Amino acid sequence: MRGVEHHLEALGLSLNRDKTRVVEATEGFTFLGFTFKMKHNPKTGKWFPLTVPSKRAMAHIRGEIKGLTGNRMHALGTPEVIRRVNRVLRGWINYFHYGNCTSAFKALRGHVEHRTRTYLRRRHGLAYQAYQRFPQSLMYEKLGLIKIPTSAPWTASAKAAGRR
Repeated sequence: MRGVEHHLEALGLSLNRDKTRVVEATEGFTFLGFTFKMKHNPKTGKWFPLTVPSKRAMAHIRGEIKGLTGNRMHALGTPEVIRRVNRVLRGWINYFHYGNCTSAFKALRGHVEHRTRTYLRRRHGLAYQAYQRFPQSLMYEKLGLIKIPTSAPWTASAKAAGRR
């Protein structure tokens, strides 16, 4: 801790002692929206650092999407709502896609599809039939909703490296 403080002072920076602590990586910690922890891989028997979006980050993006697809947005029209949702999603995906994001992205994708269908159903005054009336193809191809990837981009390169 003293070494870090010394280097930061040389740069004209300082640590916030109330927010800074030293932890064991095995207990896990949250930093800049990511939760870091050491996990054991039962297949290989090795430990690896797991980096996932934090619960707080997940709750925040879910709240953003809910707000953008709520009843108050009906006056904007569907193209504007989809544009705003895409803008928020694009930023969130670009920030978090470097970690172990597969399960978080799958959960977020399901949430976005559900909220988009709910918005469309309410916008068109329908009580039911959201899945039949608004299939994935309509949301992604016709309306232009961003399709959230269900795996991190680095997994493809890791698989390719393993095949050599």
